[in-house]
Amino acid sequence: MQTPNVPIRIMVIDHRAIIKAALERLLAGRSGFEVVAAATTDTAFLPAVLCHTPDVVLLSVGSDRDRAFACLTSLRETPSVRTLLLTDATDRDLHQDAIRLGAYGVMSPESSPDTLAKALDCISRAEYWIDRVTAAALAQPWRNGQAPASAGNGERFATLTARERGIVALIADGLRNKEISVRLNISETTVRHHLTSIFAKLAVSDRLALVVYAFRNGLVAGAPDRSAGRTGGTRAVLTLAKAPGLDLSKRLA
Repeated sequence: MQTPNVPIRIMVIDHRAIIKAALERLLAGRSGFEVVAAATTDTAFLPAVLCHTPDVVLLSVGSDRDRAFACLTSLRETPSVRTLLLTDATDRDLHQDAIRLGAYGVMSPESSPDTLAKALDCISRAEYWIDRVTAAALAQPWRNGQAPASAGNGERFATLTARERGIVALIADGLRNKEISVRLNISETTVRHHLTSIFAKLAVSDRLALVVYAFRNGLVAGAPDRSAGRTGGTRAVLTLAKAPGLDLSKRLA
């Protein structure tokens, strides 16, 4: 977790010199961030990551899927470093695989600078930054033939109280416990108690699994249609601890 008043240390990686320089300048000009290094994806960037130990690596790859996977695979050698992938690609398989390869978030370069800053801040605190495109992608059946969600899941959702259903919707919209408590005028402890009940009733183990469950069973809206234009409120921030093998253990945060 970041120490208050200590800037978040960022390393920028991009194979395009102009884009890399623009990202460096953007972050260097924002309070709370320090760009400690920059590199191209075509050079030996891993030694620089090990030398500077940034809090977050901002990996910008355009639409190059192979470059994204190669870099994420290399960055897995530095488990203490968290990565935000910035990509033009909207391929859901890429979003799935990026998270499974260790990325803490996937973001479009169409996002605003404020959104980028918020994502980097969240990731520096070991939180996942997952937008609705990625959440919907993670909700798809695995490509190895996993069966679709069963009809019994709807029956389990029917056991939730109206308040619990409301909390599921707020979790899917990216609200954390404190924000939910303010929105519903209840204590954070009460929110945690509701989450414990929700997890038990839906047979899910953590917040990410809850969001995936909600998308797979049509309980929340899917990813917005990009052709319809960008809309607000499409980001979901999941407060989860990263552990080897995507063991997402911070269940109630």
